[in-house]
Amino acid sequence: MEGCSGATVREVGRLVRGMGPLLGRYSAVVFSVGSNDICDARHTPESVVGDLLDLSQLLVNAFGVPKVIVCQVIRRQSISHFRGIGLDQYNAAVDRVNDLLKARCTGKVGYWRHHHGVLGGRHLHDDGIHLNENGQKAFRCSIIRALSRC
Repeated sequence: MEGCSGATVREVGRLVRGMGPLLGRYSAVVFSVGSNDICDARHTPESVVGDLLDLSQLLVNAFGVPKVIVCQVIRRQSISHFRGIGLDQYNAAVDRVNDLLKARCTGKVGYWRHHHGVLGGRHLHDDGIHLNENGQKAFRCSIIRALSRC
């Protein structure tokens, strides 16, 4: 597991490219990224999904990863870190990203919708962005379920 707090899809992509062929030894790679991109009004849901799918296809085609799972982007309840976008716009963009991912993830690139225990305001920390302890536990279980189903 590799975490990149505050990273965007492109930043995660640079990290992944640096790992290169080592990734081919894994049976699956799970991405949970995209919410930081949407905080910036310059990034559309379509561009975020395009970047995620391009990165996923790179793992499959160039590095031989058999399965890439792209996780649902989670809504927020705080506007800290936003640039040129409000909370309603952000959450609408999250919904659009998730709809696009669900429609476009096929074959070796799958979409994972989290269990309801990960979603919703009561699973967020007081900052309105990060998952609280119960949300983190549910997130861990959701990732394990995603891996077990691929």
